[in-house]
Amino acid sequence: MYFRKFLISCLFLFPVLAYADQEPRLFSNVPDKSQMTYHLVHKLHKVEGVAKKNILAKAKITDAQAQVVVRVPVIEFDSNNKNRDQHMAEVTDAHHFPNVDLKGVIAMAVPKTFPADVKGTLRGQLAFHGVTHDTEVPVTLHFASAKEVHATTTFPVSLDAYQVERPSLFLVKIDDRIDIDVDLTLTAE
Repeated sequence: MYFRKFLISCLFLFPVLAYADQEPRLFSNVPDKSQMTYHLVHKLHKVEGVAKKNILAKAKITDAQAQVVVRVPVIEFDSNNKNRDQHMAEVTDAHHFPNVDLKGVIAMAVPKTFPADVKGTLRGQLAFHGVTHDTEVPVTLHFASAKEVHATTTFPVSLDAYQVERPSLFLVKIDDRIDIDVDLTLTAE
């Protein structure tokens, strides 16, 4: 009799407990531990531009997926050359298209113990220079704890695909492909 009552109680309680595990957890980036970097190549040299300020990253994580949004102002990229940075802002038309936006979903299982690494693919969209394309980005999530996640990825972007007039030096344009590194530390809100 008592076992039967216990079993019936468990059957009613189990869906509540299962739902509690499914509650989304909201995360935001830690500003001084987040950055986005572009790497571009010209026949004469390589350039790196790093954005560390005004990065906005949010994630809603459930047990089955992470919904992610990352926004970086174009003018925040610093290549240690003001003239080059101004020229990049001109060719990317930063006045009209001020941000680089990456958003999408990563199908994943949240680890049960910490620390732990989870690899996945962000399937979503990259918006840059007024053009949006579907994208798939490999992502590594390092869960330091249930409340802190370190997300990293590297992926290529075609400047031609985003209709960016490639800058040139000595009449030679930079390569069409740039590589983007994203390095974010996110904490639970």
